Amino acid sequence: MLDKANCKYYFTTSAIITGVVMSFGGILMLFRDKLTASIPAEEIQTQVFASFIVLLGAMCWVVGTLFYKSRPAPSSIYQNLGWQLLFGAVFSLLISLFFNETDTFIMSNVSWQAWAAVVYLYIAGSIAAYVAYTWLLTQQPATIVGMYAFVNPIGAVFLGWFLADEVISPNQMIGLFVIIGGALLINRNKKKKT
Repeated sequence: MLDKANCKYYFTTSAIITGVVMSFGGILMLFRDKLTASIPAEEIQTQVFASFIVLLGAMCWVVGTLFYKSRPAPSSIYQNLGWQLLFGAVFSLLISLFFNETDTFIMSNVSWQAWAAVVYLYIAGSIAAYVAYTWLLTQQPATIVGMYAFVNPIGAVFLGWFLADEVISPNQMIGLFVIIGGALLINRNKKKKT
């Protein structure tokens, strides 16, 4: 709905609507066990607030993506991303200081696995993926690039299985195939348009 220039196309194409509904349903199946787990009463407010913040962040990401797509910044892609990552780091540090997280942080309590995860997220998640995402926005429509939101959970589940010995339930496997089917439906239709 935020992509007004293409909104009519998205909502008049039954394959795209079906693909989005399928992919969203697949994500619900993927996380069904977490969604149906009982939450202690004292944590409900925190969980609702955290969910709201995640949804707000996703909406801000979409708005930023569409803004960048329609009005690309004049500087180089690396300079723009560098400034964004720098301000993101400063903002995160300020939030950490506001909530006094430095008072409870003990460096020696952080395992090497945690540091390895941070380094992985720093390189793969913040630099490589961000550069690839921004470059793709210059080459493809924002909605095709935005398909990462449906595909990322698949990668996360398989990485958890491969690296952390997490169990993949039958519901999760079905959800993964539903997500892939929805993504293929959406992109098949978009390729016909281009």
